[in-house]
Amino acid sequence: MEDMIVKLGVIGQGTYGKVHMAVYRDSDLKLAVKSSFSSQSSSLRREEAIFQYMGACPDIVKCLGGYSSMEDDGSSLYNLVLEYAPGGSLTGLMKKRRGKLWEFEARHYARMIIRGLRYMHERGVVHCDVKPDNVLVFPGEDGGNVVKLADFGLARRINVKEQLWVQHRGSPPYMSPEALAWEEYEAPMDIWSLGCTVVEMVTGERVWGKKTANEIFDHVVIKRETPQIPEYLSECGKDFLARCFEWDPCRRWTAEMLMNNHSFLAQRPHQLILSDDLALSSSFLPCLDEDEDEDEDEDQVLVQSSSSFLSSSLPSVILSQLSNEVVHRGSKKEDKGDIQNFWEEWL
Repeated sequence: MEDMIVKLGVIGQGTYGKVHMAVYRDSDLKLAVKSSFSSQSSSLRREEAIFQYMGACPDIVKCLGGYSSMEDDGSSLYNLVLEYAPGGSLTGLMKKRRGKLWEFEARHYARMIIRGLRYMHERGVVHCDVKPDNVLVFPGEDGGNVVKLADFGLARRINVKEQLWVQHRGSPPYMSPEALAWEEYEAPMDIWSLGCTVVEMVTGERVWGKKTANEIFDHVVIKRETPQIPEYLSECGKDFLARCFEWDPCRRWTAEMLMNNHSFLAQRPHQLILSDDLALSSSFLPCLDEDEDEDEDEDQVLVQSSSSFLSSSLPSVILSQLSNEVVHRGSKKEDKGDIQNFWEEWL
């Protein structure tokens, strides 16, 4: 594989390695290559093993394999070749959108994330680090965005004995009570983390703010608190998060249950055409039930109490059911600097 890949330059780096932009030789196909010294490559090798065990899934970033290479200075590297995400991370997307997303967008992305989690959990794999930084953004076929789960360096197979190489798995702001207290890294942990990610999407803030790991432990484990659910969310949105934030992992809904039985993930997102300088609270979009959807006029969504405000004060906003994407009039092309910043934060 080494002879087939041409590294074009470093687009990010961290404590344990670098990420290169790369292409297949004689091809324009862009790739992301994570590299680390062979002596420090256990994380990359474990990540590759997880990818190989799971197989391909459209809601999970593609891994094209790994290979060893020798640098000009004689050092040996191990490289993991991954699908390149032109849109960067979900964190970067939120920053571009003034820090947060509309509720219908959060539903759209949550549906894709949970499809990926369901696929993993059915195969006995736990991600252990679900958060916006580890969700990558790609252009969809319909012109909108799709997201995929990424970064499986902390993932583990359920019921498989392994040599523990890290003391903790996960990022404290997104970790469930059982993961924080007893280091139980099972599928329910990912559902709690998904809930934290959804809250961050619609608020622009982490569920525990700037609290330290010890403070989070005190709130979640000692006081048995759960993250605050935004009051302005729709009722089905609040109920969805309540299912994700069940303190007892045995009572927490599974990815399969949420995907098949919860109306929050069954909603059809509606198109919004926004001017560049327009920002609205996600509370303006209702979480409509499927039977309510069927009774609506085909070309217009009635926004209940918000409809008069939208029509009188914000004439540039058009709500329709013509597509499932968000369109920005005159939107600028993506800043390449955002992509580089994302990869620098990814390692």
